[in-house]
Amino acid sequence: MPNGALVCPQCGTRQESTTQSFNNVPQSAPGAIAGFIVSLIGFLLGWLPLAGLAISIVGTVICSKGKKEMNANPGIYTNKGLLSAGYIIGIIGIIGGAIYLLITAISALILGGSFFSILDFASQMSQY
Repeated sequence: MPNGALVCPQCGTRQESTTQSFNNVPQSAPGAIAGFIVSLIGFLLGWLPLAGLAISIVGTVICSKGKKEMNANPGIYTNKGLLSAGYIIGIIGIIGGAIYLLITAISALILGGSFFSILDFASQMSQY
């Protein structure tokens, strides 16, 4: 049946919607590749407490939006696994980043009350 046809030229059956195309090729889910990459970068930068946490949040949001779009239009998009992997890696990055940030903040308080006390402590130790 031709795209946009209201009536089938062979049997005469009227179509309810002209938006569906029978020649649709599945597309990559929106944000699948970008969300996965951003989540992975956030996870790998987890040793930088604020940067890793923030980047992981951005990657998780991108993957979450992609999953919502994919669920709203089933059968149109591919890369569901990539979206799920990016989402999971992002969540792990968020949890890891939050724990590392908390440990860093507590350590800084113990060492003198400044968030950057750990860097000062490390530079003083390197002088010995």
